[in-house]
Amino acid sequence: MLTTALLSVAVFCFWGYVRPYLITERELTQMFLWNADYFMERIVVPGGMARYIGEWLVQFFVYIKYGAVIYALLFALVQLLCWRLTRNYLLSLVLPVLMWWLSLHTDIPMTPHVALVLTLAAMTVIPNKEGPALLVSALLVPVVYWLAGPVAVLIPLYHLRWFWSHPNTSIGEACAAGYLLLLCLTGSTRLVPYPLGELARGIDYRWEEDIIGTYQDMTYSTLLRRRQWEGLVRLSISHPPQSLASQNAARLALWHTKRVGDEALRECLQHSRRVMASAVTTSIMSNVYLELGMLNMAQRAAFDLMESIPNGNKSGRAMKRLAETALYTGQPELALKYIRLLEQTLFYRKWASSMRRFAEHPELMESEPLFQKYREIYKKADDVFFY
Repeated sequence: MLTTALLSVAVFCFWGYVRPYLITERELTQMFLWNADYFMERIVVPGGMARYIGEWLVQFFVYIKYGAVIYALLFALVQLLCWRLTRNYLLSLVLPVLMWWLSLHTDIPMTPHVALVLTLAAMTVIPNKEGPALLVSALLVPVVYWLAGPVAVLIPLYHLRWFWSHPNTSIGEACAAGYLLLLCLTGSTRLVPYPLGELARGIDYRWEEDIIGTYQDMTYSTLLRRRQWEGLVRLSISHPPQSLASQNAARLALWHTKRVGDEALRECLQHSRRVMASAVTTSIMSNVYLELGMLNMAQRAAFDLMESIPNGNKSGRAMKRLAETALYTGQPELALKYIRLLEQTLFYRKWASSMRRFAEHPELMESEPLFQKYREIYKKADDVFFY
């Protein structure tokens, strides 16, 4: 228990204070909906339950402390399950350390982490007798494969724990369970529209590299979204921005703190296509464009952000921006479409409900200073998409 407690504290401190913005920016690439259609869309493919639970957890990453607690509990659960299966302190830390390493990669979503927990939990019911163990594994392999995906390979490997005492029996049982898993893998190609290679790798186990963005961009994105201008200025001095989008965020912060003039903001409009090289940099530019009053470009960047998400997810943060810009540009019917979806989320529901009255009664926007500000800018300024 001391080992588990120390691991939990270490994980919480790391994600809460060393890499906090990696938590908030993971939430950028999904919009978890509380409805039956969303659940069914996930569960009808191998590993779908792991993806569904993973996305359910990531919706709480909108707050850093929630995300750090979830990581701490998840790592502790893996360590306890490994201890339950191996009865060895050192071995019980191998998979948590591997998970920690994987969590640092932005191209690895939460799905394989949850899949590992589901598989380890299922393995705890395998009896410690060779014959019954194979019988139980034969029942577990197809179920765990469909719920968790190819991490179910741990079940055949688990039979090798008897290798030193009964090598022939353990190898035979491991091969039998592995062959059953292979049958499940190849058979699933006839049920779902995915190639064998992707099913073997795991649906939503890994995305394309560098598609999300760097940790530095995540830091700039979070500070910009919170409008922490002084923090952005200090960050740009201590860690000069590498990407064009982060450079624009730094320019905007310098302008807000009256360190540069209006002319510097013109540079934010250069390289409008090349500047959005990842999901995070696209999010940065959507915020920059909104601050500059360029509503069409802010809207277009939000669309590009959702299209750049590699697993086909929507983005709650981007959809909120689309609802905002639709209201600012006088498209209440379009805004209402986004608001209906956001009302099915947990952390965007309150905001969406507060915006519904403006979408249903556009005349109310005339009395709101924020709406008036952006609508006046939109009417008078020359706005473009990209150039």
